[in-house]
Amino acid sequence: MTDQTVRLANGVEMPLLGLGVWQVAPRTTARVVEWALGAGYRHIDTAALYRNEEGVGAGLRASGLRRDEVFVTTKFMPRGDPDRELAASLDRLGLDYVDLYLIHWPTGAPTRFWDRFEEFAAQGLARAIGVSNYSADELRTLIGSAGVPPAVNQIEFNPFAYRRKLVEACRAEQVVVQAYSPLMQGHGIDDRRITAVAEKYGRSNAQVLLRFESGARGILWASQVAHGHENALKLRVYGEKGGLEWTQADPNYLWYTPFGEPKQLLTRAGAGAGPAAARVSRVPSGHPEGYLEGFAQLYADLAEQIAARRDRRSPDPAATLVPGVEDGVEGVRFIEAALESSRADAKWVSIS
Repeated sequence: MTDQTVRLANGVEMPLLGLGVWQVAPRTTARVVEWALGAGYRHIDTAALYRNEEGVGAGLRASGLRRDEVFVTTKFMPRGDPDRELAASLDRLGLDYVDLYLIHWPTGAPTRFWDRFEEFAAQGLARAIGVSNYSADELRTLIGSAGVPPAVNQIEFNPFAYRRKLVEACRAEQVVVQAYSPLMQGHGIDDRRITAVAEKYGRSNAQVLLRFESGARGILWASQVAHGHENALKLRVYGEKGGLEWTQADPNYLWYTPFGEPKQLLTRAGAGAGPAAARVSRVPSGHPEGYLEGFAQLYADLAEQIAARRDRRSPDPAATLVPGVEDGVEGVRFIEAALESSRADAKWVSIS
């Protein structure tokens, strides 16, 4: 191990610190990765589940760095054909191989797919193979039947998610522990106990967290690199029977993935959502969540104008954008023009 890398069991050198792109919006991933590489990062962590592998590849190419200068990790969500999934990840990344390929979750079957992972390593498609979110028992079960043991177990690890027994089990098996979200996504970073340690050693709180336990190699998960970027809130839940995924950008849709079955898209109050979900849906299926807020704003603005007239005062300027009679007339003209265009086989119609 050097000051910047750790040597895995198969001799591959992995940078100690990496940038993870979980929650990074696909359209901004390339810029985030290029920025990180320009700032000195040499390890980028993504996953098929993050849906931003293409952006990672674009950021790598834009950086101008040689392929062997950047350590790339991606992950396989254990469903479907691992050969096809790895080929798809490599295609999205624009790479011939990845430096580390992980099974994202054990999903109740920790040894499943591992024989294919061993073959990926033998073929040179992955320089190292490992797992993520495995418990100590799941790790021992896998190693007990593996020809090639996992090089890495990527887990959540920080002072507030202190998993001593799991770390000790990994070390006993010579599996490198890699910590994701060592900065706790900003939650608790200003805790007074961390601040006290930082002040004692003349370091920042972030430096203390990254050096914590000195045995978990860090992956920072970034959702933004500058103020003003979207946070891209996502919720993911995984269990033995399947997984759920919801994103703030598409609040009307819930992805449901039963284990061993194709992914299903459920819509709010739509078919398959169930009576409990329908009961808590505020608006009918097909209408956006902002539907009620939009009408509420119109009513509030109208109420302000009525109150202003009653009180013989000027209304709040922000409440004067309520549509009036002229706007209604323009709306009718637009509808008439749309009907005329439809009758004329989509001919362009001017609204006079």
